[in-house]
Amino acid sequence: MTTMTILTSTTFVDFTDTTLNNSQLTLSTTITSTMPLWIQILTLACMILIDISAFLGNLLVICAFFRTRRLQTVTNYFIASLAFADALVAIFVLPLGIYSYQRDRSWKLGLILCDLWVSSDVLLCTSSILNLTCISLDRYMAITRPLTYTAYRSKFLARVMILLVWIVSAVITCPPIFGWRDSNRRHTVRNKYKR
Repeated sequence: MTTMTILTSTTFVDFTDTTLNNSQLTLSTTITSTMPLWIQILTLACMILIDISAFLGNLLVICAFFRTRRLQTVTNYFIASLAFADALVAIFVLPLGIYSYQRDRSWKLGLILCDLWVSSDVLLCTSSILNLTCISLDRYMAITRPLTYTAYRSKFLARVMILLVWIVSAVITCPPIFGWRDSNRRHTVRNKYKR
């Protein structure tokens, strides 16, 4: 029987009861979080600072868009929608992610809140990705077809595209909410993460 300790970036992993039987290595592992307290506090402070910065930065973009008439161009409609999605990520997704990370990456807030958190994460990240796609498509068309695209490009079209972005994001988010998932999921989660 051998015992060894491997230092990873965040935890110590203790391999105890290591045996070698018929050229097969059998390991029983115990993962314990022995990160020094000052590193945990520094990590938490950095995460909170990033979250607050993400929210305030996106809030500034949204305020500038709505308060300044000259900034209300077609491309900036997509940027404002992207900023709105990212601000909602900073409000609803990141704080619970930080909490989960600080609790040794385990979820202690119940299955319903877990479902809401994951669903909002999928909804908002999908809308961010689709907003970036709209921005890219708008820029591509403006560069490759500058004369014909400007005739079709309008604020109404931008609003319709943004509405479609949010509808498609909601449609992508809905199947797991309404039951398209593992039927034994609740039982599996309760048994696997029982603590």
